[in-house]
This record gives sequence, structure tokens and C-alpha cells, in this order.
Amino acid sequence: MRECFNITIFSRDRKLAQQLVEEARDVAIPKSELRLTVHRAGQGYWMEQMKRLPRPLDSVILANGLMDELLEDSKKFLARREWYVQRGIPYRRGYLLHGPPGTGKSSAVVALASALQMDIAVLSLGDSNLDDNSVSELFSSIPINSIVLMEDIDCAFLERKEGEDKRSKVTFSGLLNAIDGVAAGEGRLLFATTNHIARLDPALIRPGRIDRKLYIGPANREQAHRLFLRFFPNASDQSAQAFAERIPLGKVTMSALQTHLLMYADDIDGAIAQIDDLLSTLEYQVPPSKPAKIAAES
Repeated sequence: MRECFNITIFSRDRKLAQQLVEEARDVAIPKSELRLTVHRAGQGYWMEQMKRLPRPLDSVILANGLMDELLEDSKKFLARREWYVQRGIPYRRGYLLHGPPGTGKSSAVVALASALQMDIAVLSLGDSNLDDNSVSELFSSIPINSIVLMEDIDCAFLERKEGEDKRSKVTFSGLLNAIDGVAAGEGRLLFATTNHIARLDPALIRPGRIDRKLYIGPANREQAHRLFLRFFPNASDQSAQAFAERIPLGKVTMSALQTHLLMYADDIDGAIAQIDDLLSTLEYQVPPSKPAKIAAES
């Protein structure tokens, strides 16, 4: 049974309440036992769904240093509250991770939250219990020290036809107002993921709502090399290189490579020799796509 209580502080400095809660958490739960809390959206309120072990940052292998860049950008934002306030800029930041399924978009958010020692608040716009009012309430009451994650956001508004019977009661204008309207919360990191960026309305991903757009694509050979050595840390660089060179560019996702290496976790030679079996059984062939450039800070 969960116990809830209210804290009242006679001060205009909201940091005092946050510091008090964080101090109490550190006393109750030693850092060695910290777990990532995942919240799920209910009917206008957040519910704690589960606690999970943090995910190491280096366990998510993205191309071109994107993981480190994303971490540094998030840290910079979190450290600049006063900078935003002094300039009258809403203290919010939005990221869009786009690319084929299985490339590590959601995993990257979990690893980032773990590195920042933050929780995750997952919002599914397809939930039939949600409407414009409840989404607005959710965005104005995000759990303290949490990243908001909206997965597969393209599925929510494939077609916005008037009078169409939809499972979700959330309207497009309602979502836009919740994200950056007058009642939108401050100090918020928002991550949205999509497999099809072309389906998204430009109004949804304009600067101010989505400030950074990062393409996360199929595995390249550098990623395959690093993943192989993560599974087989005692393997030679030549073995990792032999594995990576057999990966066709633009065709295999990191999740597919991970599944293959799990099958041969105790067999280095088999992991290399049987890569053709993986390629022949791939159900999803990644379509050619050009990565979008990372948008500049608004």
C-alpha cells in the first residue's frame, strides 16, 4: 500500500521542496540500491508502474557519438534554469528520436535517464482513457525529476479527419496546447520517438516543441564492432572486425544483431560464422533513408 503526504513550504523558491524530497530519497534508498521508476499515465494523473535497474549508458551503442552528445545536451539544459528564466524563455526542451524500429530509440531514453538519475513518465496517446483535459493535467503535473517519453507518436494522428471514430480522444490541438501552452509545465525534458518522421505534422515538431531531432538508423560497422566486443570482451580486435565486415550497411538493426549475439553468447566463432543465417531470416529489411541533420538549439 502506498502512502502519500503533502509538504507545504512558505517560500517562492521551489528548489527547497525538490532538495528536501531528494534528500529524503537518498536517506531512504542508498545510491547503490537506486532503481529507475517508470510512471504510466492514468486518467489525468501519473501512476507508478514499476521500478527497474538502471541501464548503463555504454550499453546503448549509437552511431557517431550521438549518445554522448545527447547526454551533454540534456545536462546543459538541466543546469541552465536561471538562464532560461532571465531571458523569459519557457524552461522546456523537446527531443525527437526517429528511425526504423529496433535501432535503440527507447533504449537510449532509458540509458539517458539512468545516467541523469531521473525517472521516466511514459505517455501513450493511444490510451482510450485520455482526452485533451487529462493530457493537459498530465503535462502540468509531471513527476519530479522525470523524463516524459511519448513512443511512436506518429501512430496517434495518422489522419485527422473530422468526425472520425478514434480510439484516442486526444485532439491534435489539445496535444499542442499541452506541450507548450499556457498551462504546460516547466523544467521538462520531453522525448518523442517515431519510425516515420514524414508522417508527423510540421506543427508538432517545430522548434519550441521539438528542439532537437536525431536520426537513429541501422547498425553500421563501427557499432557492430563495439557490440561484438561488449558481448565478448576478451575477443581479439580481429574477430570483432571480421564480424563487423560481414554486416551489410543499412540493412540490419542493432536489436537484430543483439538477438544474434545472445544466441551465440558462448561461441565466438559461431557468432561470426553464422551471421549469414541472421541475414537470411531477417523479417524486416530497413528501407534506405537519409539521416536528418540535428537541429540547432532554438
